[in-house]
Amino acid sequence: MKIILTENQHSSLKNNLMEVINRFGVDAGIKAVGSFNTLLKIIGKESLYDILLQHGFDPVFKIVTSRFDVPRELYYLKIYSNVPSFLNHWGPMFLFTIDNKHYLYQNQNGLNIFIGEYDDLIDDPEQDGIIDEDIFQDLILKPLGLKGINIGKVIDLYYTEED
Repeated sequence: MKIILTENQHSSLKNNLMEVINRFGVDAGIKAVGSFNTLLKIIGKESLYDILLQHGFDPVFKIVTSRFDVPRELYYLKIYSNVPSFLNHWGPMFLFTIDNKHYLYQNQNGLNIFIGEYDDLIDDPEQDGIIDEDIFQDLILKPLGLKGINIGKVIDLYYTEED
């Protein structure tokens, strides 16, 4: 079933949804409308961009095609030496920052993995630095009010190839 809204109704719905997001976080907005995609259709790409920035998520993504594209802050991780094999097997990784910490994202055959800059809440320097999606959502995004954000979709929206 398709529902047709007038421009005023859409504007009112968007404003109400933005208020829910501002008060309770993105997860509450997603729950209110049923999915991340529906949320995006209502609030729009520009509003989502603003929300991400306000919550410390810089939605500028850089593609990683070699281990030399990985920032120095991630060199200490044991997994750093595996970056070339990850790239060869699964394709490119994407680098982004949240609260001034670097993260790598890669979709590995439907499994989203994150490699994160050291954070004592998540891991210790002796670990490999790989963070699964549930931990990333709960320990990184949730405290910022961004739980429920689909990183792959955000990359699709905002990643632009460099010249």
